[in-house]
Amino acid sequence: MSTVKRAVSLDQRLDERAESAARSMRVSRSRFHAIALDEYMRRLETKRMMEQMNAACAEGMDEDDRKFLEAASWNMGQILQREDQAE
Repeated sequence: MSTVKRAVSLDQRLDERAESAARSMRVSRSRFHAIALDEYMRRLETKRMMEQMNAACAEGMDEDDRKFLEAASWNMGQILQREDQAE
């Protein structure tokens, strides 16, 4: 995997929290930031996917479509809840 270097400005308190978390995880600050950004991107992509599904389904669903959407939404909620608890 190729890598790129980025310079970012962070609030001092956020940087201290990130550095503390990196130490407790025993990873470099750079690795910690990569992990955090990857996690954030996954959540953002999941949220966007759910918004797209909801928009597509809002334009007229039959009973089977509604049941599927309810089940999919419930399952996605469970996944997101587990992810939150894993933190």
